[in-house]
Amino acid sequence: MSFKLSRSGAAVVALACSALSPWPLAAAPVVIAFDNQFTAVGPGQADASYTEQGYVLTPTGGDALIGESFCSFPDFCAVGNTTAFLATLNDAGLTLTAPTRPSFTLLGFSAAFMPSPFNDYSGMDIRLQLSGTTVLGVPVAQVFSLLEAGNGDYLFSDHVADSALTDLRALTFSACFFDGVDCVSSSGLLTNDAQFAIDDIRLVPEPGVGLLAVLCLLGSALPRRTLLRPSKG
Repeated sequence: MSFKLSRSGAAVVALACSALSPWPLAAAPVVIAFDNQFTAVGPGQADASYTEQGYVLTPTGGDALIGESFCSFPDFCAVGNTTAFLATLNDAGLTLTAPTRPSFTLLGFSAAFMPSPFNDYSGMDIRLQLSGTTVLGVPVAQVFSLLEAGNGDYLFSDHVADSALTDLRALTFSACFFDGVDCVSSSGLLTNDAQFAIDDIRLVPEPGVGLLAVLCLLGSALPRRTLLRPSKG
């Protein structure tokens, strides 16, 4: 007796496998721009998180301020952006999730270091760490330079994410000081100074590519009583 895939089983597997090419099925990219907003969010605020276009940004370890560009003593300063952006405060991290979507891909973003006007950052290597988890539970990471032109030049720069930041369940942004060995949030007297500003976060909602891959693989290996039926002859 031989077996063949039933019509319903074949349809499930075919549909899952055809969905493994994410770009034709992915929605159009969206941009989280923070425009026309002014609010403080975080663990010390009335609102614990900020939501835009179905994406939720939650500060952790500190608060965040969303508003228009500012750069005047004694404020923290980031320049090169004339629109509203999100600025983390006091070593805060920022976690991005998409509760209403299977997963998402990060394409890129604009970011700057947010310095204290009282400190000298000359010669420091200040970075932005991105760490996330895919829908399959795989940890992914990428690091970007935040302080690119030396002390006093805290410009927004555009950054492009690499291919690892795809099919994500969650993604966390955090600033750090690289001491030659490790990237730490506090360096010497610079406690509560690992701050950054971020804007124009470019994302693509994904149709759960990782989960579909599992479905595709499992579909061909499901018990025969589920997907297979005896064929005549």
